[in-house]
Amino acid sequence: MKELVSIITPSYNTANFISQTIESVLNQTYTNWEMIIIDDCSTDNTKEVVAKYKDSRITYIENEKNLGAAISRNRALKIAKGEWIAFLDSDDLWDKSKLEKQLKFMRTHNCFFRILIIVKSMKIMMSLINVYLDQII
Repeated sequence: MKELVSIITPSYNTANFISQTIESVLNQTYTNWEMIIIDDCSTDNTKEVVAKYKDSRITYIENEKNLGAAISRNRALKIAKGEWIAFLDSDDLWDKSKLEKQLKFMRTHNCFFRILIIVKSMKIMMSLINVYLDQII
């Protein structure tokens, strides 16, 4: 069974770019992924652009107020389901074999447990940050 990769993509006013970003993920040779796009109160038509994609692996979330890219990434980490985390900015593109090559490299070099520990630690830290965020949001 392939391990799930959670792709976290913060977005702010990227209607002109985000389609290409999403397409670069849809074209991946490694297909067991989820993409979490977290919109930080865009004032352009980013939401409508993302809504055109009907792939169940893509989740779109809107912040209620502008929180910045770092907090937006943290919010997405909170709901990520993957064994692996990948960050992709909403105006960046990936080569079609990026995930496949990266996962192969990490498995070949026995990075799995080290990365898993980091991700688990991040999720614990994110839980603490989210308690704080819940108080200020």
